Amino acid sequence: MFFTTHFLLLSFGLFSSLASANEGVDRDHALRDASSEGRVEDVRYWIQQGAYVDSASPGGWTPLIYSADRSHSEVTDILLQANADPNLCERDGWSPLMFAAMKGDLETCRLLIRGGADLEHVSSNEWTPLKAAQRSKNPDLGAFMEGEIAKSKELQVDNVGLGRDFLQ
Repeated sequence: MFFTTHFLLLSFGLFSSLASANEGVDRDHALRDASSEGRVEDVRYWIQQGAYVDSASPGGWTPLIYSADRSHSEVTDILLQANADPNLCERDGWSPLMFAAMKGDLETCRLLIRGGADLEHVSSNEWTPLKAAQRSKNPDLGAFMEGEIAKSKELQVDNVGLGRDFLQ
């Protein structure tokens, strides 16, 4: 909404520049709000204006956590492309992947995993992304997460083997 309003004002010449339109605006807070509400164009705008993609609310909620929790996969993708850290957690140790998994959002989980999310992270209340997926209402998500965990373990074993071959 903020972006749209300012765009209209700029279009009619009521502001002389984007800089004056943003004066006094907390870009990081605006990015978190846009991420929470799934406002794709506003997310792009605030990133372009220099908002910090890993900024956190007092409770530790980052734009990526907001987008994952609200199942805004397009926003999640934009944030990951802007190098948002998929492993930053809120104060209880819940990661974006755990929030997406709890919502049963397969697409957002795929994006986060592709972006480097830790599949085996454990929160302060002993939850993991797999446990969150198994508790979701998406019956396919638990199996998907188990498959992704198995693939990551295979890669770890392959990498250990490569290291051993290199040393010999």
